[in-house]
Amino acid sequence: MNMNGQRHQAFPGPAVPSPASAPQGDAAGYVFKIAGSGRELIQAFHLLYEEYRRAGYVAESPHRLLFTRYHLLPETTVFLAKSGDEALSTATAVRDSRPFGLPMDDVFGEELDRLRQSRRSILEVSSLASNRRKFSRQGITDFISLVYAHSLFQDVDDICIMVNPRHVRLYMALFGFEIFGTQRHYARVNAPAVALRVDVREARMKFGERTPLCSRPAGLATLYASRGIDICARIRDTLEGCACGTAPSNPLDAVLASSILAGRAAEMRALTPQCRDMIARLYPGVRVDDVDAEDVRTGWAESTPLEEGGRLL
Repeated sequence: MNMNGQRHQAFPGPAVPSPASAPQGDAAGYVFKIAGSGRELIQAFHLLYEEYRRAGYVAESPHRLLFTRYHLLPETTVFLAKSGDEALSTATAVRDSRPFGLPMDDVFGEELDRLRQSRRSILEVSSLASNRRKFSRQGITDFISLVYAHSLFQDVDDICIMVNPRHVRLYMALFGFEIFGTQRHYARVNAPAVALRVDVREARMKFGERTPLCSRPAGLATLYASRGIDICARIRDTLEGCACGTAPSNPLDAVLASSILAGRAAEMRALTPQCRDMIARLYPGVRVDDVDAEDVRTGWAESTPLEEGGRLL
């Protein structure tokens, strides 16, 4: 039931099962949240490294952290599913921006440019990793569903993701995605990828509220609570319409940025001058023009198709 007493599902398909159908204890004691501190960002970057390294996507690194250049942007949102103080899943929502663009630009830049030419604002969900040894498939699905719901009520026109072809139908069924870019080979991970897109206005209307542009899946927090899943106030406020979702949400500061970028001058030099200038303005004191000989592959990841527990989706 929605907040007006009308029947509707938060998502097309069985993304979030009813409490009666959920395995007992499956998600008890979990919290789904937006990373709110530098420490939680480090937890997310460590989980990304561990799962991507396990899958063979990245080389071993003494830093044991994996992040993208998009994680440096102030409006990038990092999500976490935690049990106690342990991170079990993470995902990242990246807003399109100049001069950075989006992770998918490497593979589907032409398709994204067509949206931009129509003056559409875009958000991409990427950098998803889950510890499937400790987190159930249902728990991961619940987490992805919440990331999608939060993204759907941001001030954007389109949500895009990049997935493995064998999971295209799953994302279309669960969340209403449509194929946006046909299958291509993604050389960075030596795997195929398909681009998917959701028109935010149309997706909101499917919630069935009386005022489609203002509708929110307000009952989602209550449903999750009945299954032992807590949702942080920042996500809950967005779902309930108390926040517009436009405020910067990245807790990265100059001290942490200096720490994670230390010894990665080669990666910094690979950025465009406009990107380096932007980083220097965002994080005063961070050196963006150091020269060293460290392997450029350590600790820095380009975009990767949305994946689950180290497996391409």
